[in-house]
Amino acid sequence: MSRRPAARGRTADVTGTAATRPSAVTVRHYCQGIGDCHLLTFTKPDGSLFRMLIDCGIHVSITGGPALVADIVADLKKETGGRIDVLVVTHEHWDHVSGFLTAKDLFKDFAVGDVWMAWTENPADAEAVELDKFKGQALAALQSAGQKLDGMQGLNPYMAGVRDGLQAVLGFQFGAAGERVRSARNAAAKLSAKPSPTYSSPAGRRNPSRNCPIFGFMCSVRRATRQLSDWRKRRARCFRSPAAGRLHGRSHPG
Repeated sequence: MSRRPAARGRTADVTGTAATRPSAVTVRHYCQGIGDCHLLTFTKPDGSLFRMLIDCGIHVSITGGPALVADIVADLKKETGGRIDVLVVTHEHWDHVSGFLTAKDLFKDFAVGDVWMAWTENPADAEAVELDKFKGQALAALQSAGQKLDGMQGLNPYMAGVRDGLQAVLGFQFGAAGERVRSARNAAAKLSAKPSPTYSSPAGRRNPSRNCPIFGFMCSVRRATRQLSDWRKRRARCFRSPAAGRLHGRSHPG
């Protein structure tokens, strides 16, 4: 039997005084250890609810992780009635997306209006494809190194630490049974009622109506994203190839 995840909710007025604009947002955090799952519920002007789910996953190092995530999904169903207006997948790490695969039989009963993903997940974006290729090569190198270290006997404390560190890093890419994180991300994408996810980037961000219940929230996110993007550009200019004296890569998306 799994541990029941603690869920914390806080309601905050985000649009002014309750007398003039009664809309509010409730943020529900699931505390499952190394993992993320957040349910945001916005009250629209007509009193109906707009639900946004951000990620659903847990790291492989958490004992009984899949069962714990199943408890979370059951609670999500209870809270939302199985209706999610927007599912946000922040990035492709096991502790953020594993639930869409390990609890796929539970998620199939949900109605999800749209799935939002970053431009880095868009297979039609040339830069995203290039980045994905680099990620694959880096992951293969880490796997190879990890397998060699696992087969060695009598490692000194330093190398044993390197081995354990590699295992921890790889835990963000694979499930306990060897499932690939890409499978979990794709399972999340398939939940959308639309043919494909909506991909967003700082340069091509969406413009929701001011009447949209998440307009104020999105404005805050955009300001933070713009500031982070500017910082990354400045940071990228600091890294140059010592051999060619040119810029060495692009800023790394988080």
